[in-house]
Parts: sequence; C-alpha cells; structure tokens
Amino acid sequence: MIKNYFKTAFRNLWRNKIFSSINIFGLAFGLSCCLMMVLFIRNELSYDHFNKNIKSIYRVAFSDYLNQGGCATTPFPVGPALKDQLPEIKAFTRVATMDPYLMKYGVNEYFEPISFGDEELFKIFSFPFKEGNPNTALRDPNSIVLSEPMAKKYFGNEDPLNKIVKIGSTGSLNSRVTGVFKKLPQNSQLQFNCLVSFSTMYKLGWTTNLWQQMPGNYTYVLLNTPGDAKKVSAKLPSFVQHNDGNELSKDISYDLMLQPLGNIHLQSKLQSELPSAGNMSYIYLFGAIAIIILAIACINFVNFATANAIKRAKEIGIRKVIGAQRLQLIKQFLSESFITYLLASLMALLLAQLFLPVFNFIAGKSFVVSDIIQPVIVVGLLLIGIITGFVAGLFPAWSISQLSSIAALKGSVGNSGRKVILRKALVTVQFVASMALMVASAVVFQQMKYIRNQSSLKQRDQVIVFSINNKLAKGYDALKNQLTSNSNILSVTGSTNVPGFTHDSWPIRLTESSEAVQTENYVADDNFFQTMNLSILAGRELTAKNATDIKEGFVLNETAVHALGFQNIQEAIGKTILWGGDKEKKHGSIVGVVKDFHFASLREKIAPALVQFAYYDWMTYNYLLVKLHPGNLHSTIDFIKKTVASYDANWLVDYKFFDENFATLHKKDEQQGQVFATFAVIAILISCLGLFGLTIYATHQRVKEIGIRKVLGASVTGIVNLLSKDFVRLIIIAAFIAFPISWWAMNKWLEDFAYRVQINWMIFLEVGISTILLALITVSFLAIKAANANPVKSLRTE
Repeated sequence: MIKNYFKTAFRNLWRNKIFSSINIFGLAFGLSCCLMMVLFIRNELSYDHFNKNIKSIYRVAFSDYLNQGGCATTPFPVGPALKDQLPEIKAFTRVATMDPYLMKYGVNEYFEPISFGDEELFKIFSFPFKEGNPNTALRDPNSIVLSEPMAKKYFGNEDPLNKIVKIGSTGSLNSRVTGVFKKLPQNSQLQFNCLVSFSTMYKLGWTTNLWQQMPGNYTYVLLNTPGDAKKVSAKLPSFVQHNDGNELSKDISYDLMLQPLGNIHLQSKLQSELPSAGNMSYIYLFGAIAIIILAIACINFVNFATANAIKRAKEIGIRKVIGAQRLQLIKQFLSESFITYLLASLMALLLAQLFLPVFNFIAGKSFVVSDIIQPVIVVGLLLIGIITGFVAGLFPAWSISQLSSIAALKGSVGNSGRKVILRKALVTVQFVASMALMVASAVVFQQMKYIRNQSSLKQRDQVIVFSINNKLAKGYDALKNQLTSNSNILSVTGSTNVPGFTHDSWPIRLTESSEAVQTENYVADDNFFQTMNLSILAGRELTAKNATDIKEGFVLNETAVHALGFQNIQEAIGKTILWGGDKEKKHGSIVGVVKDFHFASLREKIAPALVQFAYYDWMTYNYLLVKLHPGNLHSTIDFIKKTVASYDANWLVDYKFFDENFATLHKKDEQQGQVFATFAVIAILISCLGLFGLTIYATHQRVKEIGIRKVLGASVTGIVNLLSKDFVRLIIIAAFIAFPISWWAMNKWLEDFAYRVQINWMIFLEVGISTILLALITVSFLAIKAANANPVKSLRTE
C-alpha cells in the first residue's frame, strides 16, 4: 500500500511538471536561504568558543574612563599589576595593535599590521600552533611568530624558523621567526597574522609604564577557576585605589571591569572595540529573517498544495466511488507532501553549496561546504520537513477528502468563508513579512549611504594617507616643499595621528586640580586644517609663523571645549589649559575651535580632540596626508612615490584614500546590510510565488463566473481587475501592519549609531507601490490567461 502511495505521488508530480517544479524550487530556495542564515548566526554565536579555557578567560576593560564611557583598551601596566597583586589570576596576556610597519625578507616587502603579545598568549588562548614551541615562542626580545599564510607569503617553501625578518627602517624591530601558527579561526575576536614579543618593547625602552596613556592594548587574564571572577571584580576598586597612590594622579579614577571572553563579540559595545566585534541586534534581525523566509516558503508550500488539490477534485471523487477511505486519501496527500519536501530539501542543499561563495562575499565570511552538512543542520531539515510536510499535506487532504463523491466528481470544491479567510490571511502574513524586510533594507541602505557621505565630506576622497619612517620625518620640510611643487598636489601635511586610522589619547585639564578630559591628540603642522578641510568656528588656525603657537598653541574641537566646562566656544579662546600626564606636561592657550569631525565609527559619539605643534622630540610625524587634484591621479601618485624614494630608496609608499579607509570602520555594517537587503529581495520574490499559487486557486474557483462575465460582454481588462483587486486589498492591509512594525524595529536598530538618518515616509510609499506593482505583474499573468480563455469551455459542466 505504501509503495502504491509513493508511486501515485511521483506520477502526479510528473503529470504537473511546471506546477511541481515551481513548488519544489520555491521551497528549496527558501530552505537554502534559511540554511545560510543559520550558518551565519551559528558562526556569530560561536565566537571564541574554540578556546579550551573560555570559562576562565576574561578581558579587562573600563566600564568608565574619566567619565567618558567604557573603553575596551587598557594601559600597558594594568595586566602585570593585576597578576602581581591578585592571587586569583593565574596568568595574563596583552595584545597591542600597532600601525602597519614595512616588513621585508629577501625580495618580498609589504606593509603589515604589527601586534605585540606576551609570552603567555598561546598558553591562555587555544590558537593552533604548527611549528616552534608555543610556550616559549614569545619569550625573548625580537622574536616573532607568523601565521601560516604569512609565512607562505614571505618564505614560500623555505623553512621560516630562525630566519630574520626586517621590520621598519631602523633595524630595532628586526626579529627572528620562532614559531608559525595556523590561520586563526574566523570565529576568533582576536585576528592577527604576526606577533612580536612584548619583551621587545621593554628592550627598546618604549614607554610601557604610563597608567594614563590609552594605546591599542587589550588585556586578558586567565583565572584559577571560573568562580574567581566575582572575587576579582570585587577587588578591582581597591586595586585601583592602591595603584592610584603609586602611579596615578589623585584626580584620576578608573572603573575597571571583567568581561567574559564568550560574551565580548556580541555583547560588548565599548569604545575602541576590535574590528571583528559583532552586534547582538543583528543576530535577532537575521534570526527573524531566517524564520520569516522559512515561514513564507512553507506558506507557499501549503498554498500550492491546496491549489493543486482543487485540480484533482474529480480524481478524489472517483477514488471515493470505488471505495477509498478518507484516511487513505489523507495518507496519499501526505506522501506527496513528504516527497515534494524531500526533493526540495535535496535541492536546497545543492543551492546552498552553489550560492555559498556569493554569500561569503557579501557577508565577509569564509564558510565551506562541510559547514552546511552538519548533524544539527540535517536533523533540523528533517524536523522542518516532518512539520511542513504534515501541515501542507493535511490541510488540502482534510478539506477535499470530506467532500461527497458527487460534489467531488462535479469539481464543486467547497469554498467556505473560513477557508477563504485562512488562505488570504496566509498571503497577508507573507506580505507583512516581505514589506517589513523591504523597509528595513531601505533604512540600512540609507544609513550606510549617510556613513559614506560623512567619510567623503568636502572632497576628503581626494586625500591619500601613507606612513613615513623617522628618516623621512626628519627631512619632512624638504620633502613637503618638493611634493607641493607639483601643481596636481593641493596641500601636504604631516601628523602623528590620522582620523579613522590610529588613536592617541591624552588628558587635558584647565588646572592641576581640575577634572581631566581624555582627548584625541593630533600633532601636525599648520596645513592640517586645509588638507583635512576642517572649519574653524572661533579664533584661528595654528600658524608656524607665530613662535608662541609652536610652544603653547592648541586648537580644540567643539566637544573638547564643552567637556572642559565652557558654555560657548567663544569663551574658550585665549584660556590656558594643561596637556599631558604626570611625566609629560605642556601649558598652553586655546587659539581656535574647530568644528567637530569624525575620527571613529559613527556608532560612537564624537570625542574630544586637540591639534597642536610638535612640542617634545618624540612627537615625530608618522603619516603624510596629501590632498590631490581630481585629475591625473595615477601620474601624481607616481610622482609622490618617486619623490619619497629620492629621500629613502628603501621605503615603500603604501597609500590609502582617506574616505576608503574611513569606510572600513563600517565594513561589518555594510556587509550585514548587504545580507539584509539580499534576503529581503528573496523574501518578496518567494511571496510573489505564493501569490502565484493563490491566483491559480482563485482562477480555478471562478472559472464559470469568468465565462459568464465574458458572455455578458466583460472586457479582458475588467476581468483582470476583478481578479486583482482582492490581492491589492490584501497588500494594503499588510502595509498597515508591516509599516508600524518595521518603523519601530529600525528605530531600535538605529539607536546603535550616535549619528544616524531619520526614517523618511517616502520609504514606506515606495515599498508599498513596488509591492503592489510586483503583485499585479504576478496576478496579471494568470488573470489575462483566464480572461482570454474560451467561455464555452469554461461553462461546460460535463
């Protein structure tokens, strides 16, 4: 009997090839999209869980730093002091991210982001090591460990161990390769390709003992047991007070906290977060998208099964006449549903593998086929199949199998009010979900466009930035003069720090006893404002012609002025401030106030910032910013490279456009916005497939009515309008439900951005009109066919 059910099922599927293909493909497409969303969500939720000690690893961060909010980075001395003073801490490590350095081996030379790590790093984290001893690889000064891809990049097939790589231009950072680790898992929040031993900093005498300086340093501790976290957290205030008496100014207060490693990626929203940081709101959104797309696909499945069952009413009647029981008919329909779902599931797996490279590109991931074929995913597919197949088969089977034999043979399928309402409700739910997703994707697009506009504000897209070494910095004046001799170069400036590239935070205050304000520090020349197109709102720019400006002049941004307590920017002009910490102090006066400018992600509020001339010898320029004329970019950049080479033939000009680099701060938002928009379009297309199925049902139900109307003189346009208006009504109802939901949801999403767009009512109008047009195109295809049918055939009853 079961064999007969499946044999009949395959026959029916083959007999209705086009109908079955649309049904199977629609469900398969929805399932494949859901699979990829599940991959993405599982990956985001699994960050750092590969670490064996995850429950005992915590990051030390500031819940509040100088009343300016939380911060993920900590000063260098915090880690060693915690290890020495708190017995609950078994080990500590730091990962300090630095500017890109020129790295060379043989003929291979590239700028690489350099990170520094403590000896205990590979003991705390479970990063897979390939060559060398992970316990001692970062013990000695001038030691470096490389990732497997970077080792291949520089050494090819040559054994990299104990080889010397040249780093920078002075030779002080040249390091011996002591280890090679495998490429870090993509679900690791820490991402680096090379690590220089932290002891190298000590050997070179770099400043690593300042408790007020905020470098790109991340501190992690390994506790003796997970339960020690509460004890350590309780001791942090007294730890701060103890070190306040030894190292910190009396007015400096730290609010340190511990962050569980497993929670950082999605739940931490501190300043200076790692670039890989995720966002829990995206998980909720993408989870909702996965559920919505799956629900839309399953609703389609039910609608198609219903529409197909109506065409088989006479078959059901004949089966009942020759003795088929109702339970047998239900089993027949269920078997067909399960076969359809099985075929759709197999196709979904194939489609997911086919689209995986595209998904990786737009999502910034690196999934492989083996990630799809996981036990939990296969079991999930089976469970969905059992539920979907049962519902999709039971609904039409139960409705049609209860018909009398005479009614079924006549094709008089019941069309009670409750059934009509249910079918229309399902389609309305589809369009509520689809329109909400379309609105959401439009808002994401506008926010990303706003970010791009901010980054390229006032032609900053024509500014290139590249790092320079000490030799070039010492010859800066001559190099600058030679560069500006080219008519295609509008201006040149040197700086220790560049907005969107690096950070260098120092405190300022009005007096010795007043509260400190942590401020982003830019040491530059007087062309900085012109090159960056920064607007002076009060006072004036710094000028090298004024000797006082060189020693004592400061230009602050609006935020810094208000943070110091001034009521308005004019009031600040001429006032004296104190810059620096205990060991490095500079008194000077505010000569100008510059309009606030972005130097971090638009998720963060603009922080206080300060521009000054070089006061100490160690304040050497690390970067050149060159503003170019829009034309002849290639020849101008070639000129810059040749000019720099004339001062240092060993230096490589690795330039980036300012606006492109700024955009990388929001790369993850851009990628997730693309994922969002892609799946929103897919959702609306799957909904249109569902509408196609319901239209088939409607035209079959009203075939005689259409025939009578044609006989009485109804036009094709009139009949198309008749069949279309009900669906347009459903879309309008869906819009009234979807728009408030999407408005609320996207306002919540935008709250993560300190600077954001306002949701424009035109978005809702455009989405509504677009959806109606798509629906009309879908419905019209079948409606026109029904309207052009021969009314004689439509009215024939036997």
